[in-house]
Amino acid sequence: MLKKFHKKKKSVIYSETPKNENMELTISNLRSILGKNSDVEFRDIFICGDQKYPAGLVFVSGLVDVKGIANDVIKPLMDNSLLCEKDSIKNIISLIQHGFVYSPTMKTYTSINDTINDILTGSCALVFDNENTALTFEIKGFEKRQISEPTNESSVKGPKDSFVESLRVNTATIRRKIATQNLTIEQTKVGRQSLTQIDIVYLNGTVNPNLVNEVKRRLESIEIDGVVEAGFVEEYIVDKKYTTFPLIGATERPDRFCISILEGRVGLVIDGLPVAYIIPATIQQFLRAADDYSQNFIVVSALRILRYFSMLLTIFLPAFYIAITTFHQEMIPTELAMAIAAAKEGVPYPSFIEIFDR
Repeated sequence: MLKKFHKKKKSVIYSETPKNENMELTISNLRSILGKNSDVEFRDIFICGDQKYPAGLVFVSGLVDVKGIANDVIKPLMDNSLLCEKDSIKNIISLIQHGFVYSPTMKTYTSINDTINDILTGSCALVFDNENTALTFEIKGFEKRQISEPTNESSVKGPKDSFVESLRVNTATIRRKIATQNLTIEQTKVGRQSLTQIDIVYLNGTVNPNLVNEVKRRLESIEIDGVVEAGFVEEYIVDKKYTTFPLIGATERPDRFCISILEGRVGLVIDGLPVAYIIPATIQQFLRAADDYSQNFIVVSALRILRYFSMLLTIFLPAFYIAITTFHQEMIPTELAMAIAAAKEGVPYPSFIEIFDR
């Protein structure tokens, strides 16, 4: 289990997020913040073609599906006769909120920072200056790698799917394998500039609540500018930073990840990374193979015993060899001692250095 949290030294802050809290949510203010970016598109539209009902459309080219915006957002705003019959922007906003735009996900914001965060993560924002309100629609359309066979953790009889760099593809893969309502996926953001999304995955009723709370607390304590690689998160949530032993597990296989979740562990899925973390890590996790759950239990049990035996042999045999050949030569049979001496003839290194060379 995770031990008491050790406070980490705060990283030096070289840059701060712009302070926009006091700015009104208008198209002009959004232009002043995002207008220098060549990939951010602004478009002024009139709902139903009426100049009395102006609105602004903002999205990041490359992160959204442009055809989806045209068909699901702009077209309903232009062609819906019920919208044209309304006599105020408030009523139009109310109708849009209740389904007059063909998007399954919609959020309403009055904060400019929240609106910018949604735009920069692949949403299209419809901004109404007169009401200082923005409606955002998730119409993501960026390129992503397709699910492929695992490269490092191959399996003969197991599933052939693996995690990819898309967060929602990964969580959907987990949902397909664990369909219970007890599976909980909570989201947090880490990184002042990158705002990287991290999903905390656990099985409610099976996991220790204290473990979940501790993981959340450690993630909230991370103060860095961005999360680009896995080590940026791992360094802040492990108990001991200066250790060579892995304290949390990582896997590219959804089936192995789900097995750990079913055992009561906590998982972390990080947006942009094709691996998932398993917390906490125990020695038995590293002595399992991908096919252990696909074979007969007798065969698997024998293989696991063999792995443990091989691990102990690897740890103790070199020390035993050095002790015998250096300090207790009388314990070696005469013929074997002569063979060892002949093999070491002309080698200027002692047995201790010889072990490292092996």
